[in-house]
Amino acid sequence: MEEGKLKITKTKKGYSGVLIKKDNKSISLNIPFKDDSLNEKVCEYELESGRPILIVCEEKEIFNANAHKKVTEPPKKSQQNPSKNSNQKPISYDAHSPYNFVRLNSVILPAEKIPEDFSIFDTIRNTGYIDIKISTKTPIFTRAGMTEKDRQEQMKNPEYKSPIFFQNGKGEYCIPGSSLRGMIRSVTEIISFSRLQFTQENRRLYFRSFADTYGSVRESYEKYMVSDKGKPKKMKSGILHRISYRKYEILPAGEIVKETNGFKPTKDYEAKKESDKNFLVHIKEIKGKSNYYRVKATGSPGIPLDYDTDIRNYLDDTNRSESVPNLVKDAEKQKYSPCFYVEYEVNGKKQIAFGHNPYFRFPYKKTVNEHIKQKPLPEGSFDIAESIFGIVHTDSNRKEETSIAGRVFFTDAILKKGSTLPKSKIKILSSPKPTSFQLYLEQKDSLKTYNDDTSIRGTKRYWNFPAKQWKLVESKNPEMETEITPLDSGSELESKIYFENLTDVELGVLLISIDPSKYSYHKLGMGKPYGLGSVKLSYSLHLSDIQKRYSSLSSEWEEGIPSVAMEKIEDFKKQFTQYLFAHLPDGKKYKDLESIPELKDLFVMMKFYSEEKYEQKFEYQSIHKNNAENKKLFKDRSVLPYPEDVVK
Repeated sequence: MEEGKLKITKTKKGYSGVLIKKDNKSISLNIPFKDDSLNEKVCEYELESGRPILIVCEEKEIFNANAHKKVTEPPKKSQQNPSKNSNQKPISYDAHSPYNFVRLNSVILPAEKIPEDFSIFDTIRNTGYIDIKISTKTPIFTRAGMTEKDRQEQMKNPEYKSPIFFQNGKGEYCIPGSSLRGMIRSVTEIISFSRLQFTQENRRLYFRSFADTYGSVRESYEKYMVSDKGKPKKMKSGILHRISYRKYEILPAGEIVKETNGFKPTKDYEAKKESDKNFLVHIKEIKGKSNYYRVKATGSPGIPLDYDTDIRNYLDDTNRSESVPNLVKDAEKQKYSPCFYVEYEVNGKKQIAFGHNPYFRFPYKKTVNEHIKQKPLPEGSFDIAESIFGIVHTDSNRKEETSIAGRVFFTDAILKKGSTLPKSKIKILSSPKPTSFQLYLEQKDSLKTYNDDTSIRGTKRYWNFPAKQWKLVESKNPEMETEITPLDSGSELESKIYFENLTDVELGVLLISIDPSKYSYHKLGMGKPYGLGSVKLSYSLHLSDIQKRYSSLSSEWEEGIPSVAMEKIEDFKKQFTQYLFAHLPDGKKYKDLESIPELKDLFVMMKFYSEEKYEQKFEYQSIHKNNAENKKLFKDRSVLPYPEDVVK
């Protein structure tokens, strides 16, 4: 589904509305709005033949063409009893996007022995620094911190963000060293076959699908939520009861009962408390229709909730709209909160999902971590990226928190040549949509969701291409606009990477990560989907002679460290390449890094594609809505081809 905004105005006949898409084009809506309470609200929508078939706003269905058909048309036989092959729809690999994925490495390379004492320089290992020169291929923007003036502006407008490029304490334009560190580490993790670092690996994602044309997707939701006649199935009403700290239960309220009883709500969602365990709930649902529910505890024993699964699953739904109630927080305040719930099983264990309306977002069975198909290292082992950059982490493969210090240190990259462009509005940037499983999961034979046994695609990266259309020309949503003052293309910045006690293998992969090939460009800052942030890195290596350094105070301290010859640099790179080939199961068959499928994805995506023939391939599908083929991509949940297939 795509993200847009509703615009509702009062007319002589009542209220009329239009749907404003991200490209600022509008679609008139034939929906009988009762008021303008949803005016300017962000919504999600799905189109078919240019017309909306589903609109969801603030967790409520505003319009559902398929739901309407279910009421007016008897279900076909095939819909009542789907055949075994009804979901085996051929996969389309025609999706296009400004991003793609470097496929996940199933093997993790172990690091070499990590120094036990970080306070001692090892004469056998490598210590020194790398001079980095950054040249901007396209404009780049990293936002400055908030000034007092910015804070005052934000008090007037909560959506306000500073348009100023990042500056250091001296007022110099620069790229933070932390940004450079993250950029280089991401490439190092890929090249060194390290563990995929996922910040929320144990969280679950959520879905709700009424109008999905891909049968298996719709049926996965209806299995728990909807009967053959389109009414709630296993869903029941109840009251979320907070007993004590981290201890909750649901008090059953029986089947869902509709009742008004003179209730006159003032909000789209409102729960009128008539007693601790008796509520009247108002929910504005499909087509703006108001539904009223009586939620009253029956006196049956409460159903205990597991905090680490049931409650945590609910709290982890970060995509839930801020305008809908947080039932757990409500129960913390008032002890009781009306809800709707369903009982289900995951791997033989009973779990409970709940929400504020009968058609809430349902958690997938599997966590993100269950889709990261990498063979773990032995306990106590580290991968190469962890050994170089350090780690403080607890994960499912390690029983205890592990912590090692990093041995690389990045300075801010100071602007040496160039200037910022005039302040301009940038096109609206949407949040990542990992719930688009057809894009984020490996797909073979038939579409797989987060309920299925499949792997994530890998590391998400953005293509490098000219930044021709990053500016916002016209907008009907001023509160969603943001201004920036990017550094112009052709600007140059300089930074240093200091390193200590790196092995030849570790230094080799670090050097490769900085500049994988003469055709490679990194991505930094905001606006990556629109071509901003492409930068070229070049470097010189300087190695410290530890014995000489401390035997004479007038050596390195005064004279500096000469740069290392290219032959020596190539030798470091070769040391890593040989180490990689020796540890890969089929390492002997590869002639170079680019011949390894996982790394070929990276090299392909780091190239710069200036030809016009790539423009549509690197654009969001939502930009092109003027042809039937593009609309079909959404309807069929088309899959992203592998990077090599995109540009061939």
